[in-house]
Amino acid sequence: MGRIALVPTMGALHDGHMTLVKEARRHADVVVVSIFVNPRQFGPNEDLDAYPRTMERDTEMLRAAGCNFVFAPNESELYPEPQVYKVLPPAALADIVEGHFRPGFFVGVCTVVLKLFNCVQPRFAVFGKKDYQQLMTWCAEATRLEVRTNADNPEQTAQALAFGAQGIGLTRTEHMFFEGDRIDAVREMILADTVEGRKKALAKILPYQRADFTGIFKALNGLPATIRLLDPPLHEFVPHDEKSQAALAKKLGIKTEKVVARVAALHEFNPMLGHRGCRLGIAYPEITETQARAIFEAAAAVQKKGIKVKPEVMVPLVGFKRELDLQVEVIHRVAAEVQKEQKVKIAYSVGTMIEVPRGALTADEIAHTAEFFSFGTNDLTQTALGVSRDDMGNFLGAYTENEIFKKNPFATLDQTGVGQLVQIAIEKGRKTRPDIKLGICGEHGGEPESVKFCHRVGLNYVSCSPYRVPVARLAAAQAAIEEKRAAKK
Repeated sequence: MGRIALVPTMGALHDGHMTLVKEARRHADVVVVSIFVNPRQFGPNEDLDAYPRTMERDTEMLRAAGCNFVFAPNESELYPEPQVYKVLPPAALADIVEGHFRPGFFVGVCTVVLKLFNCVQPRFAVFGKKDYQQLMTWCAEATRLEVRTNADNPEQTAQALAFGAQGIGLTRTEHMFFEGDRIDAVREMILADTVEGRKKALAKILPYQRADFTGIFKALNGLPATIRLLDPPLHEFVPHDEKSQAALAKKLGIKTEKVVARVAALHEFNPMLGHRGCRLGIAYPEITETQARAIFEAAAAVQKKGIKVKPEVMVPLVGFKRELDLQVEVIHRVAAEVQKEQKVKIAYSVGTMIEVPRGALTADEIAHTAEFFSFGTNDLTQTALGVSRDDMGNFLGAYTENEIFKKNPFATLDQTGVGQLVQIAIEKGRKTRPDIKLGICGEHGGEPESVKFCHRVGLNYVSCSPYRVPVARLAAAQAAIEEKRAAKK
């Protein structure tokens, strides 16, 4: 039959339902619309019999919209006697908001949806925005922890905002380098022998990055954006096969031998712990200068249009306070230059990623300079556990079988080990700077157990990829409710 999409309804259909049918048709070969007035969603004092039933009109509308099948079971068919099971939603959410006023409402919703799924067995299910918005509204009412997104362009930003993200917790500027022809300018910078040569190439990159940041600031419309400066080692941007190296040499008008020699010189035995992060900016401060100028010129341009901007410039891989000091000096100098040139005052902050153990253990020192910490738990997990995320596949099965890892530590935060480093950094950072902003930007920021940990230890926000924002928001709400309930016991 092909891929099936289900649109669950209680009948009394309107144009909004037809929009869902059209959306279902985009994703599936067969569209099934269920019409069932679910008695389990009605409370004892609610009039089930008065709910409108317009089957003939509904089926005509569905036929016109392209629905293939209408599934309209009666109560005895969907709930045969005896009713042997029901689906219980998370206890923390079952009796709040609408559940508080309509006991059993969410049990009824969860149960009927599961039954419909079992009957129709769809590949996709299409629900209305109202359902999602209602859920997210409830989450917002309960939540203390903010949820931001990891986004590298205006499109991702807009997508995450639609899911309810409250800003950007991580923009990876290196992802912008691969768009269009700009990679050529990046490679020209890497191959340059002098500061002047690198600056000439960086001048070509500047307008690209400025345009990227302008789009992001406009999309955010006043929400904060944490922008990480260049992080990966330079060898990731150059070609490694002979044919591509020869093509690059021809394009840049240099000898192939020079490209080959430079690529060889960039080789590292352990790139994750090599010449990357703030180490790049310290060795080549002109890279930091260019990126900072792109950020602040974009912020100035957007601010002049009457749109608020909140750039948060993040220096990666800091383990020593002096590393951050050197980079912050460059950032502040460039910010002052741009503000003077553009005749604007930009409210910005500068902070760092805590992603190596020394950064966490010396957070009290680093907080003298950093206005915020963002825990890069992907790399913090690698450096704390001494485990490569890319190479752990050879022993992950054995470690899970033998219960060394209860769960994949790169999917669910290791709260005992890595979590302890996070807690140490929080305590030390706040001791030095009580109002320091604290967040997490690894993919752990979208995993429910990890989000709840972040709530318990007092982070201000979590950040995750756009499609994980709803999961993170729900987990943040659950964490807040669980905390309040525990406090009452």
